[in-house]
Order: sequence, then C-alpha cells, then structure tokens
Amino acid sequence: MDSGKTWKKTWKLALAGFGSVGRGFVEFLHERREQLERRCGFRAQVCLIASGRHGTALAPDGLDLGKVLTAFSETGRLGDDAREPFGDLLERSGAEVLIEATPTNLTDGEPGLSHIRGALTRGLHVVTSNKAPIALAYDELSRLAEDRGVRLLFEGTVQGGTPLLTMAREGLAGCEIEGIQGILNASTNYVLTEMEKGKTYEEACVGARAAGVLEADPTLDVEGWDAVVKLVILARALFGSDMRVEDVEREGITRVTLEMIRDAGARGERIKLLAELKRTDGVLKGSVRPVSLPLSHPIAALEGTENIVTLCVDTLGPVTLRGSGGGGRETAQGVLADLLSIARYAQ
Repeated sequence: MDSGKTWKKTWKLALAGFGSVGRGFVEFLHERREQLERRCGFRAQVCLIASGRHGTALAPDGLDLGKVLTAFSETGRLGDDAREPFGDLLERSGAEVLIEATPTNLTDGEPGLSHIRGALTRGLHVVTSNKAPIALAYDELSRLAEDRGVRLLFEGTVQGGTPLLTMAREGLAGCEIEGIQGILNASTNYVLTEMEKGKTYEEACVGARAAGVLEADPTLDVEGWDAVVKLVILARALFGSDMRVEDVEREGITRVTLEMIRDAGARGERIKLLAELKRTDGVLKGSVRPVSLPLSHPIAALEGTENIVTLCVDTLGPVTLRGSGGGGRETAQGVLADLLSIARYAQ
C-alpha cells in the first residue's frame, strides 16, 4: 500500500482465545502499530481478550498491549477468570470486530461456534482461525453475516498465513476452479520427511512432538482429520458445495511404514498425505490419503512443515501456492490480513 497513509478511524477489537495464534496476533498489533498506521491507514484498540485458560482482560477504552504481553510472560495470566458469559463481555467491550482464535473442536464447534454466531447476530464483523465452526456451520454463518451486513473471514483456517482463500476468491475471480490437490497438514508432512531419513513412524512422531510440530495427542493430524476439515472448508467456500466432514474419504499416515517409504524411494517416488477435491460425474468428491507421487511431481518436492496447494483452473491451468502451513505467528498473519481487508472495504 501507499506509504504515508493516514488512518481514518480506530477499530475496536475483541479477541477470544490466547493460544499461539491469539498471542501472535496481539504481538503483531503491538510490534507493528506504527507501520500499520503509516502503510495501511489502520489503527486498532483491543478492548477485550478472553481465554478459558488464562483469564480475561477487559478495557472498553483499549488495553495496553505491551503491559498485557509483559504480564502474561511473567504470570501466564491475562486477569481473573470471567464471571459472566462471553456475549455480555463482548457487549461491554464495544468491539466492532471479533477475532475468534479458540481451539478447534470438531465434535460441535464450541465454544467458537457460539462466539461467532453471537458476534454476527450483534452486527460485528468476524475473523476466525478456528476451523470447526466454518467446516460445521459455514452456510448458516455466511447467511447470518450477509443478513447483518457484516463480513466473516477465515483465511487462517486452511493454510496459515499463506493467502490461499484470498487468491482463489479474488485473484481468480471469474475463473472456474475445476479441482484442488495438495498437502494441507504440515505435521504429517514433517513426520513423513523424517521417516525418509530412516526413522520409524513412532520415532518420527516423538521427534515431531519434541520440535513442537505435533501435539501430545496427535490424532487430528496423523489420522487425517485436520486435512479433512480444511478440505471441507475449501469445498464450501470455493465450490459452493454442501460437503460434510463425514463425506470425505479419509486415511491417515498411521499405517505408513519405513519399508513403504523405502520402497517408494527405490521407485523414484515419495509418499505424501494428499488432500484432493475433484468432480466425478458432476459430483464434487473429497479424499485425504497417503499417495506415492513421482519425484517430478511438484507436491512431492515438499519437505518439513510447509503446505502446498494446486488449483486446477479452466483459464490458467494449474496454479500452485506454497508456504508455511502453520505455527502461531504464521496463522496470526492470516488473521491480520483478514482484519485489514475488513478495514479497507469499510472505507
């Protein structure tokens, strides 16, 4: 954007969740305040930060983010635990935008789903990195946002801060996306890369946990659920499909052995957890499964914790986007980009 741009208003924000994404977002706002004002014409006040684990900080006139971050680093707390429902806190904060960054819960989407639904009902814009509410209730939430004349954005749900959704919906406007394939889960790609170095599946998972790539319970990643949820989001957002999580053919990497990895290498191939959307007889179908790809395939070249997605576009052919697949600050970048989009379109 043009430098020297002056800000036109101060946006009042509420943040739900203070894990790695929420903290990364607050750090960005604090570290880049002058840059955001100068280059983007954007100024923000964070009026509420609410976390089920770390307490609540509320200041309708704006929190001092430097003090919030310092206090959290020293005590692990934002403040006392909330004694009133989140919706009441949101009302008291006077926020115009909710940043929803609570953990993904695939069972029922809560508490993120209720947070988002309540904010949209109140006429707030919403930016979320929480995959479950979008995968489970995209149609409902999109209609609610449209009815209230506000925006619901979720760039950070699929490829961290890499702007896949923005590129597809804006950069490829007017095109027909005929299919998608790629690697949507960075953790499993890390494990498979480590197995290529001679580690067993179990050894690779232990190393991934030590590196902070896998959670103590890696089920969502290694059994393919995380990639399935992201695929459903893409199906709904880019294809207008009513695909559900249970509609996607799913197989994780738990059955991939070191012998299978070595056999693939001997054939000049690599095993990857491939996520794919394609039309079969006019019906959009999704799958997540380990696939052996030739080394010449662009997806096969991916290593470590990156993601890669190729969109098959009618007018352009394959369009590929590669970047960091996760991490708190990386995903927070996607959240920040969505927030700036809301501010830009509101001018």
